[in-house]
Amino acid sequence: MAYKYPYGHEDEEYTPPKVVLKTNRSMWKLMILNVLTLGVYSIIFFIPLSFDLDKVSPRRDGEKTMNYLLAYILALFTFSIVIDIWHYQIAKRIEEALGERDIDYNFGTGDFWK
Repeated sequence: MAYKYPYGHEDEEYTPPKVVLKTNRSMWKLMILNVLTLGVYSIIFFIPLSFDLDKVSPRRDGEKTMNYLLAYILALFTFSIVIDIWHYQIAKRIEEALGERDIDYNFGTGDFWK
């Protein structure tokens, strides 16, 4: 990063800002509520997930995750191919974030297609 501190503070150690993210997402709740709400809950579930992923993503090249609502609407015209691509990109970004932080957790794009 080029501008961590204003002039005269280059010797201080950089500490990134702390962001509190929602961590109580559960798969069983997604599956049950998605069926009960006829697919509307998946939109409510995945939109904040994509915003949170943009906050913790290790890539600082300006890429952002495609909005899930846009992917959902495009999926209506592409027979859900866009949703599959969106989920693959999410898995890829999570894999990169885990690797950047040296977190030993077996998750990635290879697990997506299983």
